[in-house]
Amino acid sequence: MTFATPAVIRERQQAAADVMLKLLALDLPAISWQFTSIQLADAEHRGELEGQLSGAHYEEPAAVRAALDAWAAHFNTTPVPQSKDSLHIYVRGVVDGVKVDVWGTIEKPRKRTTKRALVVV
Repeated sequence: MTFATPAVIRERQQAAADVMLKLLALDLPAISWQFTSIQLADAEHRGELEGQLSGAHYEEPAAVRAALDAWAAHFNTTPVPQSKDSLHIYVRGVVDGVKVDVWGTIEKPRKRTTKRALVVV
């Protein structure tokens, strides 16, 4: 794996930051943002912006679904699971050449309980 030069990384970060500012100006559900895949050298990874639906506003699955639907409508797409059995649902789009992923967890994983037997000797 090869990495981009510091100048290219800064350029990609600036592009992702510009896109983030554009998205923040819209009336869309709030999310936590981070830049991803910016350091990789190949042209496929020109920079990505990732937003996670997290916090008290998104504790209920219905709130997560509604937020994902709003982002999906903005990007003219549909939410998709990360994998067949995944609880992580993604909405993907491209803005000004920057890949944007918005994701949320539909349900919290259930706590596993282990039954223990009491052995008396």
